[in-house]
Amino acid sequence: EKQKLISCYLDKKTNQIDLLIKKIQKKIKLLEEQRTSLISHYITKGIDPNIEMKESGVKWIEKIPKHWLIKKVNHVTSSIGSGTTPKSDNRDYYDNGTFNWLVTGDLNDGEVTETSNKITERALSDHTSLKTYSSGSLMIAMYGATIGKLGILRTESSVNQATCVVTFDVNNDVEFWFNVFLGHRKYIVSLGYGGGQPNISQDLIKGLRFPCPPNIKEQKKVVSVIKEKLGKHDDFIKKEIQRYKLLQEYRRSLISSVITGKIKIDENLT
Repeated sequence: EKQKLISCYLDKKTNQIDLLIKKIQKKIKLLEEQRTSLISHYITKGIDPNIEMKESGVKWIEKIPKHWLIKKVNHVTSSIGSGTTPKSDNRDYYDNGTFNWLVTGDLNDGEVTETSNKITERALSDHTSLKTYSSGSLMIAMYGATIGKLGILRTESSVNQATCVVTFDVNNDVEFWFNVFLGHRKYIVSLGYGGGQPNISQDLIKGLRFPCPPNIKEQKKVVSVIKEKLGKHDDFIKKEIQRYKLLQEYRRSLISSVITGKIKIDENLT
Protein backbone atom coordinates (compact mmCIF):
# COMPACT_ATOMS: atom_id res chain seq x y z
CA GLU A 1 0.00 0.00 0.00
CA LYS A 2 2.86 2.35 0.80
CA GLN A 3 4.46 1.63 -2.60
CA LYS A 4 1.14 2.39 -4.31
CA LEU A 5 0.90 5.72 -2.47
CA ILE A 6 4.42 6.63 -3.57
CA SER A 7 3.70 5.60 -7.17
CA CYS A 8 0.45 7.62 -7.23
CA TYR A 9 2.21 10.69 -5.79
CA LEU A 10 5.09 10.50 -8.27
CA ASP A 11 2.75 9.98 -11.23
CA LYS A 12 0.79 13.07 -10.29
CA LYS A 13 3.82 15.28 -9.66
CA THR A 14 5.90 14.15 -12.65
CA ASN A 15 2.92 14.59 -14.98
CA GLN A 16 2.57 18.18 -13.75
CA ILE A 17 6.30 18.79 -14.27
CA ASP A 18 6.28 17.12 -17.69
CA LEU A 19 3.41 19.36 -18.78
CA LEU A 20 5.42 22.45 -17.80
CA ILE A 21 8.51 21.07 -19.56
CA LYS A 22 6.53 20.53 -22.79
CA LYS A 23 5.20 24.10 -22.65
CA ILE A 24 8.73 25.46 -22.21
CA GLN A 25 10.06 23.26 -25.06
CA LYS A 26 7.30 24.59 -27.31
CA LYS A 27 8.15 28.17 -26.33
CA ILE A 28 11.87 27.62 -26.98
CA LYS A 29 11.11 26.17 -30.41
CA LEU A 30 8.89 29.14 -31.25
CA LEU A 31 11.54 31.62 -30.10
CA GLU A 32 14.20 29.85 -32.19
CA GLU A 33 11.93 29.92 -35.25
CA GLN A 34 11.36 33.64 -34.70
CA ARG A 35 15.12 34.10 -34.41
CA THR A 36 15.72 32.39 -37.76
CA SER A 37 12.91 34.39 -39.36
CA LEU A 38 14.42 37.64 -38.11
CA ILE A 39 17.83 36.75 -39.55
CA SER A 40 16.25 35.68 -42.85
CA HIS A 41 14.48 39.03 -43.12
CA TYR A 42 17.60 41.16 -42.78
CA ILE A 43 19.79 39.02 -45.06
CA THR A 44 17.23 39.19 -47.87
CA LYS A 45 15.41 42.52 -47.35
CA GLY A 46 18.19 44.65 -45.86
CA ILE A 47 17.91 47.09 -42.96
CA ASP A 48 16.05 49.97 -44.64
CA PRO A 49 12.29 49.27 -44.70
CA ASN A 50 11.72 52.09 -47.24
CA ILE A 51 14.29 51.02 -49.82
CA GLU A 52 13.19 50.25 -53.39
CA MET A 53 12.97 46.53 -54.06
CA LYS A 54 13.40 44.35 -57.16
CA GLU A 55 12.69 40.75 -58.10
CA SER A 56 15.66 38.61 -57.15
CA GLY A 57 15.26 36.11 -59.97
CA VAL A 58 15.52 33.35 -57.36
CA LYS A 59 12.07 31.86 -56.77
CA TRP A 60 12.44 31.05 -53.07
CA ILE A 61 13.94 34.45 -52.20
CA GLU A 62 11.50 36.76 -54.01
CA LYS A 63 12.27 40.51 -53.73
CA ILE A 64 15.55 42.06 -52.54
CA PRO A 65 16.85 45.66 -52.29
CA LYS A 66 17.31 47.12 -55.78
CA HIS A 67 21.05 47.68 -55.41
CA TRP A 68 21.79 44.23 -53.97
CA LEU A 69 23.37 41.47 -56.05
CA ILE A 70 22.78 37.73 -56.37
CA LYS A 71 26.11 35.98 -55.89
CA LYS A 72 27.27 32.39 -56.11
CA VAL A 73 29.19 31.33 -53.03
CA ASN A 74 32.30 30.46 -55.06
CA HIS A 75 32.30 34.02 -56.46
CA VAL A 76 32.76 35.59 -53.00
CA THR A 77 35.37 33.19 -51.62
CA SER A 78 39.11 32.78 -51.82
CA SER A 79 38.96 29.05 -51.05
CA ILE A 80 36.58 26.20 -50.20
CA GLY A 81 38.01 23.01 -48.75
CA SER A 82 37.73 20.21 -46.23
CA GLY A 83 39.96 17.74 -44.41
CA THR A 84 40.29 14.12 -43.31
CA THR A 85 40.51 11.88 -40.25
CA PRO A 86 43.88 10.33 -39.39
CA LYS A 87 43.58 6.63 -38.49
CA SER A 88 42.44 6.43 -34.88
CA ASP A 89 44.43 3.25 -34.22
CA ASN A 90 47.69 5.07 -34.91
CA ARG A 91 48.33 6.82 -31.63
CA ASP A 92 51.32 8.67 -33.12
CA TYR A 93 48.69 10.89 -34.77
CA TYR A 94 46.91 11.82 -31.53
CA ASP A 95 48.94 11.23 -28.35
CA ASN A 96 50.33 14.51 -26.98
CA GLY A 97 48.97 16.33 -30.02
CA THR A 98 49.24 20.10 -29.96
CA PHE A 99 47.54 21.07 -33.23
CA ASN A 100 43.80 21.81 -33.38
CA TRP A 101 41.68 19.33 -35.34
CA LEU A 102 38.00 20.21 -35.64
CA VAL A 103 35.13 17.74 -35.99
CA THR A 104 31.52 18.72 -36.71
CA GLY A 105 30.58 18.16 -33.06
CA ASP A 106 32.67 21.25 -32.27
CA LEU A 107 30.36 23.47 -34.33
CA ASN A 108 27.97 25.49 -32.15
CA ASP A 109 26.37 28.02 -34.52
CA GLY A 110 28.74 30.59 -33.09
CA GLU A 111 32.45 31.29 -32.76
CA VAL A 112 34.81 28.32 -32.37
CA THR A 113 37.78 29.20 -30.16
CA GLU A 114 38.93 25.67 -29.31
CA THR A 115 38.55 22.11 -30.57
CA SER A 116 37.76 18.93 -28.67
CA ASN A 117 40.60 17.06 -30.42
CA LYS A 118 44.30 17.63 -31.02
CA ILE A 119 46.60 15.94 -33.49
CA THR A 120 50.36 15.72 -33.84
CA GLU A 121 52.79 17.20 -36.33
CA ARG A 122 53.22 13.71 -37.79
CA ALA A 123 49.48 13.52 -38.57
CA LEU A 124 49.76 16.78 -40.49
CA SER A 125 52.88 15.69 -42.39
CA ASP A 126 51.45 12.24 -43.27
CA HIS A 127 48.13 13.65 -44.54
CA THR A 128 48.43 16.27 -47.25
CA SER A 129 44.64 16.82 -47.08
CA LEU A 130 44.98 18.11 -43.52
CA LYS A 131 45.33 21.76 -44.43
CA THR A 132 45.48 24.25 -41.57
CA TYR A 133 42.75 26.86 -41.91
CA SER A 134 43.10 30.37 -40.54
CA SER A 135 40.95 32.31 -38.12
CA GLY A 136 37.95 33.93 -39.81
CA SER A 137 36.92 30.93 -41.89
CA LEU A 138 33.32 29.68 -41.98
CA MET A 139 32.79 26.02 -41.05
CA ILE A 140 29.78 24.00 -42.27
CA ALA A 141 28.86 20.42 -41.31
CA MET A 142 28.11 18.54 -44.53
CA TYR A 143 26.52 15.34 -43.24
CA GLY A 144 25.64 13.24 -40.23
CA ALA A 145 23.63 14.23 -37.17
CA THR A 146 25.09 17.75 -37.23
CA ILE A 147 24.39 18.53 -40.90
CA GLY A 148 24.02 22.28 -41.43
CA LYS A 149 25.69 23.23 -38.15
CA LEU A 150 27.91 26.30 -38.48
CA GLY A 151 30.85 27.97 -36.83
CA ILE A 152 33.22 30.88 -37.38
CA LEU A 153 36.76 29.71 -36.72
CA ARG A 154 38.59 32.00 -34.29
CA THR A 155 41.79 29.96 -34.11
CA GLU A 156 43.93 28.01 -36.56
CA SER A 157 42.74 24.45 -37.14
CA SER A 158 42.55 21.53 -39.54
CA VAL A 159 39.23 19.69 -39.92
CA ASN A 160 37.73 16.28 -40.61
CA GLN A 161 36.16 15.21 -43.91
CA ALA A 162 32.61 16.07 -42.78
CA THR A 163 33.45 19.77 -42.43
CA CYS A 164 33.44 22.24 -45.29
CA VAL A 165 35.64 25.30 -44.74
CA VAL A 166 34.77 28.49 -46.62
CA THR A 167 37.25 31.38 -46.62
CA PHE A 168 35.78 34.62 -47.95
CA ASP A 169 37.67 37.16 -50.02
CA VAL A 170 38.58 40.61 -48.69
CA ASN A 171 35.41 42.18 -50.12
CA ASN A 172 33.07 39.99 -48.08
CA ASP A 173 32.36 39.77 -44.36
CA VAL A 174 32.39 36.29 -42.80
CA GLU A 175 29.81 37.27 -40.16
CA PHE A 176 27.37 38.40 -42.84
CA TRP A 177 27.76 35.14 -44.73
CA PHE A 178 27.50 33.18 -41.49
CA ASN A 179 24.05 34.74 -41.05
CA VAL A 180 23.19 33.95 -44.67
CA PHE A 181 23.91 30.26 -44.11
CA LEU A 182 22.17 30.32 -40.72
CA GLY A 183 19.06 32.05 -42.04
CA HIS A 184 18.81 29.73 -45.04
CA ARG A 185 19.98 26.53 -43.29
CA LYS A 186 16.67 24.70 -43.72
CA TYR A 187 16.74 25.34 -47.47
CA ILE A 188 20.41 24.33 -47.78
CA VAL A 189 19.89 21.05 -45.90
CA SER A 190 16.80 20.32 -48.05
CA LEU A 191 19.10 20.22 -51.08
CA GLY A 192 21.05 17.33 -49.57
CA TYR A 193 21.12 13.95 -51.24
CA GLY A 194 21.50 10.38 -50.01
CA GLY A 195 19.57 7.83 -47.98
CA GLY A 196 18.70 8.00 -44.29
CA GLN A 197 20.80 11.08 -43.60
CA PRO A 198 21.21 13.69 -46.35
CA ASN A 199 24.60 15.02 -47.46
CA ILE A 200 25.55 18.44 -48.73
CA SER A 201 28.76 18.56 -50.73
CA GLN A 202 31.42 21.18 -51.36
CA ASP A 203 30.21 21.45 -54.95
CA LEU A 204 26.65 22.09 -53.76
CA ILE A 205 27.87 24.81 -51.39
CA LYS A 206 29.97 26.42 -54.13
CA GLY A 207 26.94 26.67 -56.41
CA LEU A 208 24.52 28.19 -53.87
CA ARG A 209 23.18 31.63 -54.89
CA PHE A 210 22.25 34.26 -52.31
CA PRO A 211 21.48 37.99 -52.26
CA CYS A 212 24.06 40.26 -50.70
CA PRO A 213 24.95 43.96 -50.43
CA PRO A 214 27.48 45.04 -53.06
CA ASN A 215 30.16 46.03 -50.54
CA ILE A 216 31.57 44.82 -47.24
CA LYS A 217 30.66 48.08 -45.45
CA GLU A 218 26.93 47.47 -45.93
CA GLN A 219 27.34 43.81 -45.07
CA LYS A 220 28.83 44.83 -41.72
CA LYS A 221 25.91 47.23 -41.12
CA VAL A 222 23.46 44.37 -41.65
CA VAL A 223 25.43 42.24 -39.17
CA SER A 224 25.37 45.06 -36.63
CA VAL A 225 21.58 45.40 -36.85
CA ILE A 226 21.09 41.62 -36.58
CA LYS A 227 23.24 41.51 -33.43
CA GLU A 228 21.28 44.39 -31.91
CA LYS A 229 17.91 42.82 -32.68
CA LEU A 230 18.95 39.36 -31.50
CA GLY A 231 20.34 40.56 -28.16
CA LYS A 232 17.09 40.61 -26.18
CA HIS A 233 15.67 37.71 -28.16
CA ASP A 234 18.62 35.49 -27.20
CA ASP A 235 18.23 36.52 -23.55
CA PHE A 236 14.65 35.20 -23.63
CA ILE A 237 15.84 31.91 -25.14
CA LYS A 238 18.57 31.54 -22.49
CA LYS A 239 16.06 32.12 -19.68
CA GLU A 240 13.65 29.51 -21.06
CA ILE A 241 16.50 27.00 -21.52
CA GLN A 242 17.52 27.63 -17.90
CA ARG A 243 13.92 27.04 -16.74
CA TYR A 244 13.86 23.81 -18.77
CA LYS A 245 17.08 22.56 -17.14
CA LEU A 246 15.90 23.48 -13.64
CA LEU A 247 12.62 21.60 -14.10
CA GLN A 248 14.45 18.53 -15.38
CA GLU A 249 16.76 18.64 -12.36
CA TYR A 250 13.80 19.17 -10.01
CA ARG A 251 12.05 16.14 -11.54
CA ARG A 252 15.09 13.91 -10.94
CA SER A 253 15.58 15.28 -7.43
CA LEU A 254 11.92 14.77 -6.51
CA ILE A 255 11.92 11.13 -7.62
CA SER A 256 15.17 10.47 -5.76
CA SER A 257 13.93 12.13 -2.57
CA VAL A 258 10.65 10.18 -2.59
CA ILE A 259 12.05 6.72 -3.32
CA THR A 260 14.78 7.15 -0.69
CA GLY A 261 12.32 8.30 1.96
CA LYS A 262 13.62 11.86 2.28
CA ILE A 263 10.10 13.03 1.46
CA LYS A 264 7.46 11.13 3.42
CA ILE A 265 4.31 10.29 1.45
CA ASP A 266 0.90 9.85 3.06
CA GLU A 267 -2.68 9.87 1.79
CA ASN A 268 -2.99 13.64 2.32
CA LEU A 269 -0.19 14.30 -0.21
CA THR A 270 -1.70 12.05 -2.90
